[in-house]
This record gives sequence, C-alpha cells and structure tokens, in this order.
Amino acid sequence: NYSYILTDTNNVLISTTLFDDQNLDLENAPVETVRIWGLSYFSAPELVEGTAASGLVEGNDCNALSENFISVQKIFVDGGEIMEAAGEAGTLICSNETSGGELQFTTNSTANLNYIFLLTGTDDALIRTLAGDSLALGSLPGGNYRVYGLSYSGELLLQTGDLLSEVAISDGCYELSANFHPVAIESVAGGQVSSASGENLIFVCAQDIYSDIINFSNTGSAEASYAYILADNAGEILEITAND
Repeated sequence: NYSYILTDTNNVLISTTLFDDQNLDLENAPVETVRIWGLSYFSAPELVEGTAASGLVEGNDCNALSENFISVQKIFVDGGEIMEAAGEAGTLICSNETSGGELQFTTNSTANLNYIFLLTGTDDALIRTLAGDSLALGSLPGGNYRVYGLSYSGELLLQTGDLLSEVAISDGCYELSANFHPVAIESVAGGQVSSASGENLIFVCAQDIYSDIINFSNTGSAEASYAYILADNAGEILEITAND
C-alpha cells in the first residue's frame, strides 16, 4: 500500500489521515508550510497528530517513508479595507483646487505580502498603480475615480485599461480590498458673461413703466452648476440667481 501523510516543517504529523488520493486539498491545513511525505506499508499504521513521522517506521521494517518530501507553502492574502488618512468616506474636489494636493491611504490588511493601491475609473478599468500610498490630485483631469487596495503575491499582471473583475491580477494569489475610496474632481470655469445679445454694457431706463428684464449667457463650465451674481459698484452682493 502507498499513501501520503502531512507534517509541519519539524516533521511532526498534522493530520491523522492516510491520503490515498494524489489530489490533496490543503485549504484547511493548520500550518503555513506543509510537508507531504509518501508512506509505503503492508498494514495501515495509526497516525497520532503531534508525533514525529519517523515513529511510523522506527522498529517496523514493513513501513517506509519516502526519501524526500514536497513542501507546500500556504500564502495568505488579505485585501482588507482601505481608509483615507483624514477619515473621509469619499473625496470631492474642484479641479482648480487640486494643485499640490494629495490623498494619503492606509489599510487594515494583515497579510505580510505586497500591498499596493490602484487607481481606476468608475468602470473599474485600471488607470495606474499608485507610487506608494498617496494620490497626487494635480495629476488628474476632471472626472470620477476609485482607489482600491490590493494584496498579492507573485508578479503583477495588470495592465492599463484592464478591468479588475475580468483579468488575472497576478500570477500568484491576490485579493482586492473590500471597499474603494471614490474621488470626484469637478471642473469649474467662470468663463465670461454677457447679455443674451452679446453686450457687456447695458443701459436701462429707471422709473419707467417697463420691466427691465435682461437675459444672460456665459462661456463657463458645462459640467458644474452656474449662477449669476448681481452686485453694486462697491462689490456688495445684491442677489444671486441661477436663472439666466
């Protein structure tokens, strides 16, 4: 008969099972590094967890351990959760405020492996990996983004444009963070204002019987909300309206 037994790195038995199947599931093995030995025998020996594997052959010429073992190292990845250093659940910022600003990220991952942060669009397509744990806001145009954490082993396979859910992220083990940090950079531009007919200087007759209604137009941002401010010559605001 021939079976397989499992030990730790000290050659101590970690299982009481004689495995006959060459396809072993080590998901629930109690140690990170498992040694797989072959055992030849006439009569099935009793395996006692916590005892030395050598005890199976000592004084028994009918049992023989393999001359070598296969070492299997279990790798634990933990994407954890990511947090922005200021504790914000998301970041909304105007594009004219991004110069020199940056966001810092941390994680509660417990894995002792590579850990990086990824910048994607809202479709989870990779834009780039972050250099360290910070995102320079000045490097981004207006738009909506996500920052993920990634715990991984092996070589990173991600390429710009890859969808995180549709590719092998590395050639080893990997796990994304359970959450992402949303970043919205809104473009704002005051542009120029004028009357609907293109005039910048308008005269109205006061104290007549006609309403002085003026329609406005602007060349400002189409992405953000826009309002008009009515002020006197001293710059004191008299009224703010979003109506044109």
